[in-house]
Amino acid sequence: MPVVLPVFFQLLNAEGKAVDAEIRAAFTEDVSGTGLRLQIRHLPASLKERLQETPPDLRMQLDMPLPHKRIRVESRVAWCRPDDKEGSDAVFVGIEFANLSREHGDEMLAVARRAVRRPKIRRMILAGLSLGLLLSAGALWWNHERHLEEEKAMTEKLVDATAKYDALSASIEERKAHYNSTAATI
Repeated sequence: MPVVLPVFFQLLNAEGKAVDAEIRAAFTEDVSGTGLRLQIRHLPASLKERLQETPPDLRMQLDMPLPHKRIRVESRVAWCRPDDKEGSDAVFVGIEFANLSREHGDEMLAVARRAVRRPKIRRMILAGLSLGLLLSAGALWWNHERHLEEEKAMTEKLVDATAKYDALSASIEERKAHYNSTAATI
């Protein structure tokens, strides 16, 4: 199952002796009941070459942190491929468990399943938030359009009232002029 979990490891030779004193970190790319696919970065060139030998003669001692404990597992390197992305120094390593108990395997798979579900839950939350944002934007647009229509109607009423006021003012001015001209003749 595709899941990213941290793993600490030490490389061992075929006899089980440490290749060097380093404890290194890697991340899983895939987890199953029988093995892991790891992504390992920053390995010395000599170890990369040794990992890529066919067949690889290396083993790994893995420490896998789980929520309440660590599992230590012996494993065999099954294959190794370099990352083909430009500028990447990573290698992908397939390992097979040598002594993983059923209990530890079940615990590891349970942690992996929970980790796989997290992105789905996050996607569902994001989808809900996106839908809420879309509905809010739609409501705001509708409200804005409604206000524009109200402003347009008010503007039309003001223009109509202004025209009526201008007509009434002109009529009053005409009557005043007529009254003044009639009063002057009397």
